[in-house]
Amino acid sequence: MPGRFVPMPNETARAFAAFRIYLDQGRDRSLQRVGDTMGITKRQVEVWSKRFGWMERVRGIELALANLEQAARERLAVGKAVVWEQRHEVIRLAEWERHKMLLTLADLVIDRWRRNPNKAGTLEGIARVIELASKLARAASGMALEPLMEPAPAVHFEVNVALDKVYGQPRPGEVVVEVKP
Repeated sequence: MPGRFVPMPNETARAFAAFRIYLDQGRDRSLQRVGDTMGITKRQVEVWSKRFGWMERVRGIELALANLEQAARERLAVGKAVVWEQRHEVIRLAEWERHKMLLTLADLVIDRWRRNPNKAGTLEGIARVIELASKLARAASGMALEPLMEPAPAVHFEVNVALDKVYGQPRPGEVVVEVKP
């Protein structure tokens, strides 16, 4: 980006100073204000502006600054994502350890229950411990907390199908299902 932040070849110190004033004016830039600030005519400022490509230089500087700002935002976002991923990993590891501990506890209670069901808590309590251990394992491994279960296929019994089976042939496209007790 030579020429954007430094004087252009053959650009005098006075002309470059005028460019810096123009650049520093921000969105409301005015060649007239540059001339007024420096005590020179607007015409002289226009000559410098055209000769040294002030508008293109300003666009280049603004684009470079916008790119730097975007890159800084992206670095910040990546940094935050890394920090949160590290936090999530700590939680996942802790949940996995709790999962293993709960399964060990459930095994102990089941063994105790086998030896003496009256001194080991309820089967419902054991089932809850195992369910919690499963949820911790699923959370720690990034799986859905509830296992996905496909709904059982619906079974319809129709009287007409049964009657057709007994007294005649099924209608086209119908499937007859026999249910034996």
